Formats: sequence, C-alpha cells, structure tokens
Amino acid sequence: MKPPSVTQVEKGPPYVSCDEVKGDLGYEACKHLPPAISEFDGKKVILDAEKDFISALWKVIRGTLSRNDVDFASSLRDEIQVIIKEMDCKDVDVSPLKKLLNSFFDFAVSYDQARSTLHDMDVESARKELFVAT
Repeated sequence: MKPPSVTQVEKGPPYVSCDEVKGDLGYEACKHLPPAISEFDGKKVILDAEKDFISALWKVIRGTLSRNDVDFASSLRDEIQVIIKEMDCKDVDVSPLKKLLNSFFDFAVSYDQARSTLHDMDVESARKELFVAT
C-alpha cells in the first residue's frame, strides 16, 4: 500500500480496501469476530478471582509454615487464623483446610507442652545432681 499523495491528504482520508490491508498485514485483518460479550460470564470471572485469591493465601500459609521451625509453629496460629478467617468470608468451603490446620496447631501445642515438660524435668534432674554432688 502506497502512502497517499499530498493532494489526496487535502481531500480527506483515502479509501483503503480490506484486500489491501490483508495483503499488507499478511492475515485476515477484516475478518469479523463474534462479539466478546457473548463469551463473558461475570460469575465465572468472580469465581476464578476468588479461586486465585484463596490459592494465593494458601501459598502464603504453606510457605510460612515450611520456612519456620517446628518450635515456632504454635506461635503462628493467631496470624494464620486471620488469613483463614479472610478465606472463610468468600463463598468457598475451606472447612477441610481449617480442620487440617487446627489439627496441625493442636499437635504443635502438644509438642510445645512435651518439650517444656522435658525441659523442666532436665532442670529438676540437674538440680538433684547438684545437691547430690555437694
């Protein structure tokens, strides 16, 4: 396609046929596409966004738990509950996830208690050894 001459520009925009555009671009630029509105589903968009939101929050929870030592797991419970509460506000059933996380944190609390008891027993044992040795 040649650029218009100066006299054509003064008269107004030149007429360009669809065939000329097709030839220049190498594909069917003038092909009529069906309207996108018929394919747009607002509910699906919202559900997809909620799914992405829930997945992103789960990724944060999983990453946080995996980066921290088991000794600190129970201390994360309150902050993770904030995230779970936000996930629960969406119209998505997160009860299986809540149940698993609650079990995990219950085990973490039991571990903390056992570790504390063992530590107390070690301290008491060390005191007894000191008294016996003196």
